Amino acid sequence: MGLPGNAVLAGGVVWLFKSEENMKRFADLHHDGVIAKSKEYIPEYGGFAADDFLEGKKTRANLNVALIVDDRLYLLTTGIDADDWGASEIAKADAIWRKEAAPATAIAAATAPAAPQ
Repeated sequence: MGLPGNAVLAGGVVWLFKSEENMKRFADLHHDGVIAKSKEYIPEYGGFAADDFLEGKKTRANLNVALIVDDRLYLLTTGIDADDWGASEIAKADAIWRKEAAPATAIAAATAPAAPQ
């Protein structure tokens, strides 16, 4: 989880980083408060827990559990193996996101119920 002392405002979102080094890397990838090439830091599905999102639930992810597949960051509620989060699951979740969630981006993951820790 990020630290308040390592914060950057970009794209209308405050991004918190665990280390100053990561914060500086991110800051170098965006300009004028707009996110440019920093996609590696942006979680899929608006930051909702990807494993729950696949089941149609919009819950807050456990920020200590993440998976990177094909340079895409997925936040999760529980630790799952990369073998359990493959192309089929990603395609299904992507379709749900395009159909249901993307138009409602005003809903912030931070307001969703917390995942069990």
